[in-house]
Amino acid sequence: MKKIIALCILVSALAWMASPLQAQSTGKEPEYRFVKTVGEATQGSILGIISFQGRSLLLNKTFAEGAAIRAVVTGNPTSGFLPTSLYFSTGTDQLRDRLAITEAGLIGINTTQPAARLALQHFYEPGAQVQALFQLEGGTALAPRYFRVYNEGPNTLKALLEGDLTISQGGDLTIAQGDARLLKGQLNVQEGDANLEQGDLLIKKGRVELHEGDVLVGKGRVELAENDLILNNGQILIKTGDLQLNQGQVDLEKGNLLLREGQLILGAVPVLGDYSILAERGIMTEKIKVALKSTADWSDDVLAPDYELPSLEYVEEHICEKGHLPGLPSAEDLVHSGIDLAKMDAALLKKIEELTLYVIGLQAQNIYLQNQINQLLEK
Repeated sequence: MKKIIALCILVSALAWMASPLQAQSTGKEPEYRFVKTVGEATQGSILGIISFQGRSLLLNKTFAEGAAIRAVVTGNPTSGFLPTSLYFSTGTDQLRDRLAITEAGLIGINTTQPAARLALQHFYEPGAQVQALFQLEGGTALAPRYFRVYNEGPNTLKALLEGDLTISQGGDLTIAQGDARLLKGQLNVQEGDANLEQGDLLIKKGRVELHEGDVLVGKGRVELAENDLILNNGQILIKTGDLQLNQGQVDLEKGNLLLREGQLILGAVPVLGDYSILAERGIMTEKIKVALKSTADWSDDVLAPDYELPSLEYVEEHICEKGHLPGLPSAEDLVHSGIDLAKMDAALLKKIEELTLYVIGLQAQNIYLQNQINQLLEK
């Protein structure tokens, strides 16, 4: 008899170990249900489920799940430990995994396979309004400040910061194809770079101040409405974009202003051809140097032996007909196209050299005539 009783106990124990262990709270309205797996666990085994239940009027007053916590072996088990992940599930119509904590300590929100220490996933839902993916609030109750990452369309993901953004210790801020807009905050870059490629930097009532840094604009635009752009040992390099100032100021103490394929317009002047700097009220400088591309841009060819010097008769006819010297533009042409200093200096030099040749010819003629007069007087 004792052997039979022991055998029954052994069979019952084996059956208990092969099936999940369930524990349910007592009382009329259970609050949760706990399911525990007993037996050998391998990768993918569910170690336990805590299911929070309540009586449902829509399911014939049966108990329905509202939330659950699931423990799953997701790593390679060893003899002394089972690497396990936790999954937290909620839902409006059915249970969905909302939070995952992996065996490696990665936390995923709305994703069960996080690829970072904290991974947030939220896809755009058609028809919904602004949907925030992440929001961090601070400040005070009367003046709250927050940082928000959100999407307001299927192809947009935006970040909004009400406050200051500080990048220090040699950090970089790189914007590939988007926009960096500061409405009320401050962009403070210390020992780092602010690099915009094909984007716009719009500053309203703010300020950009660079100390030993550079502003590089590839194809974008820097527009200052009523503010100042101050560079200390910095550079402004504009390749194909525009730098426009409306009542603003560019103050360069030790930096350089480099324009490549861009234009710097000072005043309401008409655009006269393809020029880099247009100034309405003039430019004052102590020294100016005009570079020439080659010797062909100068007029030393007038002094060459094979140069055909125009006759004075031709020059006289041209002046009577055109009203200006041959080879020089008219006043109407200069008003329309402006004065090219290099070309004008070369043209004036050409006239000076031609005048010199005329004077040399007249001197030779005078010497010849004086010799003829002297010979007649001697007779």
